[in-house]
Amino acid sequence: MIEVLHATTVTAAAVLSDERERFDDLSRQLARTRQQVAKAQQQLAKAQLQTSVPQRSIARLEERLSARESELAELGRRARISVVIAWVGTVLVAAGINYLTDGEQGALGWILLLGGAAVEVCAFFVSGSQPRRESPPRDESDTLADQDAG
Repeated sequence: MIEVLHATTVTAAAVLSDERERFDDLSRQLARTRQQVAKAQQQLAKAQLQTSVPQRSIARLEERLSARESELAELGRRARISVVIAWVGTVLVAAGINYLTDGEQGALGWILLLGGAAVEVCAFFVSGSQPRRESPPRDESDTLADQDAG
């Protein structure tokens, strides 16, 4: 009976030793896997940071583009109005000169000539004689966007 117990104990010790080795191997594999996961998470965080800056730059540039497009549309509208007003002023000046050179209705000629000149001056102011608005201050995303574009 002692021999059976001894044999069982030796077998159990061998199995325990094998299981301990297997446990140690699995522990090392788990540690390596955790290190790989941590490294992958760091790489992912770095990649997300690198892509977030250009995305912010793109969003900022799209906002600026939209603002510039609306400014351009406003300038186009002003230009069309200015052309119409200038055309009216030119017609008035021409009619005034015709009346002045005809000689019979000199007062009306002067009124039309001066009125046409006044309308031409108004056309100049409508076209946008306002001082140009300064561009907004540049921020880090603008600098990064310039670097990406260059």
